Amino acid sequence: MKRLAATLLCDVRLQVRNGFYAASVFIVAVWGALFTRIPNVDVTAVWGGMIAANLMITTFYFIGGLVLLERDEGSLAARSVTPLRTGEYLGSKVLTLTGLAVIENTLLTLLLAGLGFFRIGAGFPLLILGAVLISVLYCLAGFAAVARYRSINEFLMPSILYTFGLGLPLVDYFGLWRSPLFYLHPLQAALGLMRGGGELPSLGAAAYGLLYPAAAIIVFAVLARRAYRRLILSV
Repeated sequence: MKRLAATLLCDVRLQVRNGFYAASVFIVAVWGALFTRIPNVDVTAVWGGMIAANLMITTFYFIGGLVLLERDEGSLAARSVTPLRTGEYLGSKVLTLTGLAVIENTLLTLLLAGLGFFRIGAGFPLLILGAVLISVLYCLAGFAAVARYRSINEFLMPSILYTFGLGLPLVDYFGLWRSPLFYLHPLQAALGLMRGGGELPSLGAAAYGLLYPAAAIIVFAVLARRAYRRLILSV
């Protein structure tokens, strides 16, 4: 626990120093400025999908940036000779970025949907739960993806394909294309929790919304652990 706590503190300092928190404030400001200028817009109906899209930056791209930054600074090479375990390294990244993502999107919800949204039954807790599941999934997927690249320029173009695959159910969420095949994607399950409009989902829907993303997180955790070993061997 001491190693994990120290790593958490180190990651937070690294994120603050390199402008990750400032970037989150900027994202909140941009979304706020955009939607407050559009009159009579009720964002609550599509807010889950908007958060899922926004989380891609705070999790997938942020963890990619952190890993490439650590590679350039040589801190990954230094970590390889410390007693820090793989799970502790990955856990720190996931916890700090998920925390940042949840705070950012809670502020966005408060800014754009108002206090009323927080009082709509189970709507807000389910929104946060879905956001946490998506954040963890995106973080692990981002780490597994970025580990094979050596620079941000090398990573940017392939990242578009990765994020398209990760966010594919948003096509269904926003009504652009309907297909039952989207239910094979873990994001679809998490989005189901986030679009309840304050109503509790049925037992089957809740089990699907919780267990399916959790199973996907386990798979991506295994991939991320393998990517970490490959990353350490390549530095």
